[in-house]
Amino acid sequence: LVSEGTGLTLYEVPSGREVWRRPDAHPGEGPFINGLRYVPARDEIVSSHRTLKIWSRAGELLRTIPLPKAQVTEDIAVSPAGDRIYVSAQGPELFEFLRDGPDEPGILRTGQSGYTRALEFDPSGGLLSGHDTGQIILRHGPKIQAVGRQSGWIHCLRLGPGGLLASGGNDTRLKVWRTGPGRPVSLWESSGHWSA
Repeated sequence: LVSEGTGLTLYEVPSGREVWRRPDAHPGEGPFINGLRYVPARDEIVSSHRTLKIWSRAGELLRTIPLPKAQVTEDIAVSPAGDRIYVSAQGPELFEFLRDGPDEPGILRTGQSGYTRALEFDPSGGLLSGHDTGQIILRHGPKIQAVGRQSGWIHCLRLGPGGLLASGGNDTRLKVWRTGPGRPVSLWESSGHWSA
């Protein structure tokens, strides 16, 4: 799956054969798509810029949900069951949309000032968020816990095998963390990278 400007293309792996292309998946919303996730539990794709769009794997548009005040997406995360979609959009709060619910989102406070830049789910079902304060926050229901920090804003978060978490920030450092019970441990660090 590839985002190209405001378009989406699904490629078969490993052959590289194009399965489908939607050259204008988010028309009139801006220069590019900011959020893109595959949802294995539902075999669906979620994309976002100023609207959330849910696509079948065959490329059929299933649903369009407008973002409040047409805000621009920073990142999106989808719950492992595919029933909740979280959006960070130019502010400290997060929007929670129910996959099969109303267009009006719930609002989650992060306890941070500034933008929430990156989102990811951890293996226990908690929502990880990276902020322009450099903090990485883990949220389990109402409980909010700081689990890591970089010296600049967090650009991206991605979960890897064995519960390892990679974070990349504008300090050009890529860090790999072991998450789980107790204090998070930074296992590895590299400079000159922005994305995980």
